[in-house]
Amino acid sequence: MLRKLLVLSLAVSCGLISAALTLRIVRNSQTTFTPNLTGRTLAAATNDAAQRRLRVKVTGRKNHPKIAAGRVVEQDPLPGTSIKENRTLRVVLSMGPMKTTVPDVQGQALRSARLRLEGMGVPIRRIIEAPSAIPDDTVLVQVPEAGVVENLGEGVLLVVARNGSMRDYVMPDLIGKSIGDISQAFETRGFVPPQVRYKSYPGLARGVVLSQSPLAGYRLNPRTAVIFEVSQGS
Repeated sequence: MLRKLLVLSLAVSCGLISAALTLRIVRNSQTTFTPNLTGRTLAAATNDAAQRRLRVKVTGRKNHPKIAAGRVVEQDPLPGTSIKENRTLRVVLSMGPMKTTVPDVQGQALRSARLRLEGMGVPIRRIIEAPSAIPDDTVLVQVPEAGVVENLGEGVLLVVARNGSMRDYVMPDLIGKSIGDISQAFETRGFVPPQVRYKSYPGLARGVVLSQSPLAGYRLNPRTAVIFEVSQGS
């Protein structure tokens, strides 16, 4: 009798273990959809994931111009992806906007200003000349001003002095024209050679102007920086 009870007890135990393992396997094989964690704090993201039987792991941090520090900027898998429960979502957290320390270069010679800005890793977005009685190439204005700047973008704009009179011209509409003819016209009139940036544009021959800076109607002089975006052809 005792032996029968032992055998029966062992069978019941094995059955319970088998049922538990089966339940666990079924649970682990169930699927859900990944939530959208973008912009959520780590605590909120972890809670959102847990509600769907998912985990969260931080795999990196990066600057973001709009999302505050400590919040999710990227996730893998993407929101709405079908995924098995008990899996891990990998997230990247924001470090907030990139901050740049811009030095004060107003009143300095342009060459010195360039060296100082380059030494601090601050790019120059554009240089504009303005008539002035003070020595040539002296920085009159900088935008933005000195200080810690968030999301500097393309860099600092400098307005520098140009002594004496400068003849002004009106920028024509050169879109659709040949860059070869334009470059020659700039050279014969004593202008600074234009900067040319090539771009793929199906259907247009090489050398056709796609866009221009400054735009048509803008007043410029021989020292104004002019940029053309040009078709690179097939």
